[in-house]
Amino acid sequence: MKRIIIGQILLIICCVLYLTFWSLGYKPGADGERFKALTMIFLVLTAFSGIVGTESTIVGMNAISKVRDPVLPGWVICTAGIVLYLLLLLVTGKILHWPVTTELLLITGCLVLESCMINSLVAAGTPKNRTVVMLIIVLAAWLISMVLYMLYYRMNEQKAYYAAMVPLITEAAGMAGCLFCMIR
Repeated sequence: MKRIIIGQILLIICCVLYLTFWSLGYKPGADGERFKALTMIFLVLTAFSGIVGTESTIVGMNAISKVRDPVLPGWVICTAGIVLYLLLLLVTGKILHWPVTTELLLITGCLVLESCMINSLVAAGTPKNRTVVMLIIVLAAWLISMVLYMLYYRMNEQKAYYAAMVPLITEAAGMAGCLFCMIR
């Protein structure tokens, strides 16, 4: 459980760092060159905390699965996530003709990781009411993130700049909500 908690904290930090990277590097009308070195530092820190946070969460989930069987095999959730991503890729890229960005993969990947984590926590004995709350939090964060991801391309530059921050906030809030349910 400790590794999952550490992983979730690192993933929340990742979202905060990514938010800082975005706010410095993509502000409309700002001189991007002025903060180029600083944004690169934030991008590297974002990637580092994201990778280490994901690894720590997965190690924690694997430790639980060695002791208790999860409700669903992890490959089922991961396969569903891949199918969902491919479907979203088709809809946004081919049907709506919007540029596909890394955020689509990150939003979907976050949903899959958090779903696998909740699945492992159920195996570890997390009460049903907390599990339901965590699932609602994760699905709400994903839904808000997807809506804003899709609306982003319909907004003017200033509104899009701020709207792009909301998924980072909702994903971090979702992880914080799950973390609260875990340690409570």
